[in-house]
Amino acid sequence: MGNCGSTSVDHHPNNAQSHKDNYSPLSEEEIKKRIDASAKTEVAKFLVDNNDPGKGGFTYRYAYVSQKGYYPNQLNKANQDSYVVVRKFCGLESAAFFGVFDGHGTFGDTCSIFAKHKLPQILQDSIKASNKDIFSMSVEEIQKLYTEAFIETNSQCHRAAFDDQLSGTTAITVLVLGKFLYVANVGDSRAIICSEHMEEKGKILAEPLSIDQTPFRKDERERVKKVGAKVLTIDQIEGIEPIHENWGTELGKEIDEIGDPPRLWNVTLDKPGTAFTRSIGDACAEAIGVFAEPEHLVREISKHDKYVVIASDGVFEFLTSQTVCDMVHSNKDPLEACRKVVRESYNLWLQYEVRTDDITMIALYFDDIEFKESGENSDVFSSGDEFEVRMAAKTKNQKELTNTLRVTSSHTLRHMTEHKPVRRAMSKAKRRMVMDHTRRMSAAMDLEDFPLEKYLIEKTSEETERLKDLTHANFLFQHLLPDQLSKLYSVFEKVQVKKGDVVIKQGDQGDKFYVVDSGTFEVSVRGEDGIMHVVMSYEEGGSSFGELSLMYGKPRAATVTATSDGVIWALARPAFKAMLMRKVSHTNLIKILKKVEILKQLPIPQLQRLCDVLAEQTFEDGDYICKQGEEGHSFYIISNGECICTTIDPKTKAEKELRRLKTNDYFGERSLLMEEPRALNVQAVGKTSVFTLSRSAFIEVVGDLHELIEFDQNKRKQMKQVQSTTTYRIAKHTIQGVKYSELDFQSCAFKYAYGFVGAYLHKRGGSFTFQTYTVKAVSKKKIIDADCVDQIVQERDLLAMLSRPSNFVPVILASFTDEKCVYAVFKGIVVCQLSEILSTVENIDEAASRFYAGCVVMALEFLHDEGIMHRRVSPECIWITSQGYAQLADLGCSREMSGQQQFTMCGDPSYLAPEQVMTKGHNHTVDFWSLGVLIYEMLTGELPFGDADTPETQLYKNIGNHNKGSDCFEKAGNAGMLSDDAKDIVTCLLVPEGEKRLGSGPKGCEEIKSHMWLEETNWKELTQGRVAAPHSDICSTKTQENTDKAAEIEFVENAEPVAGEDLPEELEHF
Repeated sequence: MGNCGSTSVDHHPNNAQSHKDNYSPLSEEEIKKRIDASAKTEVAKFLVDNNDPGKGGFTYRYAYVSQKGYYPNQLNKANQDSYVVVRKFCGLESAAFFGVFDGHGTFGDTCSIFAKHKLPQILQDSIKASNKDIFSMSVEEIQKLYTEAFIETNSQCHRAAFDDQLSGTTAITVLVLGKFLYVANVGDSRAIICSEHMEEKGKILAEPLSIDQTPFRKDERERVKKVGAKVLTIDQIEGIEPIHENWGTELGKEIDEIGDPPRLWNVTLDKPGTAFTRSIGDACAEAIGVFAEPEHLVREISKHDKYVVIASDGVFEFLTSQTVCDMVHSNKDPLEACRKVVRESYNLWLQYEVRTDDITMIALYFDDIEFKESGENSDVFSSGDEFEVRMAAKTKNQKELTNTLRVTSSHTLRHMTEHKPVRRAMSKAKRRMVMDHTRRMSAAMDLEDFPLEKYLIEKTSEETERLKDLTHANFLFQHLLPDQLSKLYSVFEKVQVKKGDVVIKQGDQGDKFYVVDSGTFEVSVRGEDGIMHVVMSYEEGGSSFGELSLMYGKPRAATVTATSDGVIWALARPAFKAMLMRKVSHTNLIKILKKVEILKQLPIPQLQRLCDVLAEQTFEDGDYICKQGEEGHSFYIISNGECICTTIDPKTKAEKELRRLKTNDYFGERSLLMEEPRALNVQAVGKTSVFTLSRSAFIEVVGDLHELIEFDQNKRKQMKQVQSTTTYRIAKHTIQGVKYSELDFQSCAFKYAYGFVGAYLHKRGGSFTFQTYTVKAVSKKKIIDADCVDQIVQERDLLAMLSRPSNFVPVILASFTDEKCVYAVFKGIVVCQLSEILSTVENIDEAASRFYAGCVVMALEFLHDEGIMHRRVSPECIWITSQGYAQLADLGCSREMSGQQQFTMCGDPSYLAPEQVMTKGHNHTVDFWSLGVLIYEMLTGELPFGDADTPETQLYKNIGNHNKGSDCFEKAGNAGMLSDDAKDIVTCLLVPEGEKRLGSGPKGCEEIKSHMWLEETNWKELTQGRVAAPHSDICSTKTQENTDKAAEIEFVENAEPVAGEDLPEELEHF
């Protein structure tokens, strides 16, 4: 509400015009359009006492600047900051009100505008209604009215037309009344006062007028915990980080600044997840102690005080209070000071982030201070390092309005403000940790045979109905067919528990899911101090825990203890798998199909799809599977048992045995192409099981067989033509038999949990060959401890078995081992992962996204043609070469297509397909889903089904509940700037049914390459490396920048050797 003269005029800094450029850096003109500022510096005269001009006064000058945040993916996002200046507060020359409001949530801008209008008006009305002269009021009376104004503003916010359930605003306000500053604050915006040093002339010191109200503060944590709040980071909820409260009081000293801040949660840990403890609005969080009662501070203005700064946290994210104070002091004009501080904040945001927050600041300058000495109120206000902070601490049921906390040293507060934690989205460290953990998901369970009958448990009809009621809403079971649900209920085990029984224990390997029938249960987590902390409880039937254990063997993140007698139902992962999986044949069905004359020329992805639609049938001894003369409609593969083929003599009508068929033999293939009578009888000998493929299913998958074969042959001819012009000149003999001592470290591309990837110069016999290669070094000890040996070996084997090289998949030249590490040598130079490009480069526009997507499509086409499904497509698994091209790497979770569906959970949780999270069984089409998520993330900078704050189970629910054709761009901030073709390709890839996704049809990846969004891609030029990479300039300099040898020292020189019995055979001759 910036003012001119004596008239209050409201302003909200949201007048920036639409920005149409695609992620281009802001020009000076564009920056100016995002700024709302004072037209000039305003000047006013203040009296110490409105009733007694003889007591002296001072002149004050003020100005304000608010700059709308820069969000590359949401260029039109509203400024959620608001500010207010009320000259002649309550009509008095010697009173003025200043405030900054920082909104958050979907309706954050609306909340901040609402608060900046309502709060000063309600406070003025209350003061006038008291019929008292404000200068005669006591401190307690003024603070009481101040607090009530905050509370009433909050109440009216709840009753307003907009939704404030998960939206609200901070408020930092300063009422200047005579020579006193009355500060009231909720949230983490900030006010500081800048004063002359008593002893060092010319030096200005910053002193805080407010304390950020966040869970970093122990007193605030204890307050909200008393009313039921759970204080945990996202990492702690997911078990990645141990439970602790080592945030202390001096912010930033004992926390990982890259990680997630502590947040407030309800008992079920699903909302609201606020990183502050007080606010206006946020109705959902009010029940757990997030209220609008402000903390108060009263400060007497002295002749040493020069400036007051009131600002949103956008200013203080990268600038300390003292730095802001120094910048203000260097500018004689408050408007110029505001401009420079806001601009410096903006520059620092872009130096450390790809976006900026909204940035708002009010600067208040004191001039010509002349006070008549007075001892009044000296018992209330102290000078120097002692002052009082009065804190409101009541809940709805508390009668006390305020509690008083004495802070004996302003240096304590000053020190705290220098260490404000920086908030981030999911950190690289956390995402890397999650990815490294998922490597362990890839287990031998894929082809394990689960006998369902082993897990059947007899139940009454009442118990079955009870299970239906208890589990019907669980996301894991909502998509099961009726027959599967019936089997599901049959494998649940009823468990009686007594008070004090430990159902699951933190750290144990989980393999059971539980649903509560009756009783109460407590969830606790052991912190670093060794003490168990209760984080939530279950008190009603239908509550469940351990869902992730049905998906993969994740260690328990918490302990669940019965707090009363009760009944729970347990479901073991093997039983769950047995219910879902068809009886597994340990035969490579694709190899069998490759022997069938009419099928052997089909590409492997189509053979995999045919295997997926095979039906199972069982015949008893003597049963006819097909009869001579009947029209044939199906093709058969014997999965177990034996058959005889007979023919009927037309004269004698007697059957004559012609041959016998055994397991893995096939018959009836001609019926896939034409309708004709069967030439033979096929009869079961003993109990016999067969896989059967109907003509209708065959046509649905393959379409026109002759057309598909012709298409595949033409594609292979084109491939040979391209390869003839891009022949890899790999002199493998120069690298074969290489030792680590013959490689000279050049640079580190990136590190991960078990090792690193870097560039090495090859030398032989002491002289360099001047060939630089990429080397992946992996610590033996680390992968043995993590039980990831199989994945490392499998990756090497899959890469080595590729029949030809590709520009889009790392080309392995050699592998070797020493006592500490295993090594793989690759052609070319890798400089980073795609995740680093996405996190550091501002302008990932559609053209760049299209380029990287094209590289990944080429990689998937190559791998799928080679019979490999990748299963881990994500930015962390995509290497960027020194030429700027993308390579799909990290095949540790990949599988050969054998005709069997896979059931292992592996990959980045945000990239998993519905069939993976629902454990339905999956094939290579999960790669197309992940490609859709990748394109979405590149286009929007967000993830379609959750963000850094989304718990893992909720993420899986969101994925499983996604419907075909749903607008997954609905929540994307830049959706209006994306082309229709871009949104369409993502929609066509993010189809819940794998067989209906773009790329799953007869022509495979060619369907994706033919999509309108990719039509501008010259695939031949891309394959030959002739398309200009969007960030080649950055990539070409990466190797010179990443020369730190810390990774080599950590994983090679200082690695712990492994030998003897501790060394697995697979690593002995790597």
